[in-house]
This record gives sequence, structure tokens and C-alpha cells, in this order.
Amino acid sequence: MLEDDELLVAFVALPWGSALSAGGLDLRATTPPIGTIVDRLEASFRENHLLVAVQIHERVDPYSVAEIMGRFTWSSTTTYEIDAAGENHGLLIGTIRWKAGLLRTDA
Repeated sequence: MLEDDELLVAFVALPWGSALSAGGLDLRATTPPIGTIVDRLEASFRENHLLVAVQIHERVDPYSVAEIMGRFTWSSTTTYEIDAAGENHGLLIGTIRWKAGLLRTDA
């Protein structure tokens, strides 16, 4: 059980299935949609700071990314150019109830 104010890190990597098409990865079309997962995490851990990392593809629908990023206090995307063009993955990272660099920790 997490204590209040503890940091929870969630990595979301769903099977994309038909959400990945020639137009790119649509985060609204995964099963369940990424937004639903982020909303459930936020609702389930209301007293905690959240860091959510979502696996994305280099071709991603910009409207679906904007919709997800709007749920976060702070967010950023990164693509890792490891594979051939068109085969690279990346991360959409977002925080809820804190901003990167502003989380208080007691060591």
C-alpha cells in the first residue's frame, strides 16, 4: 500500500492492434484507450504524485498525443532512433500533481 504523497511510477504499454495504422499510432484507439488508463490512475491514487510513461511509436497521431498531454501537469515526448525509420518507439512521459524537479523527497 502506498503512503499519501508517495511517488507512483506507471509504465503503460498496451498492444496497439488497429490503433497503429499508416496514419500513425492513435492513443485514443488502443484497448482500453490510453486516456482511460491515465484517468483511472489519477482517480485511484488521488493522494499520490504520479509519473506515467506511455510507450508510443515514432508515427503518432498528434491530436491523440495532445489529448493525453492535456491530462498531465507536465509532459514530454521522446523517440528513440534505434531501429530503421518507421520502426522506432518512444515515450510520452507525464506527471500528475507535481512537476519534474519539484518533487520533495525525504532521504
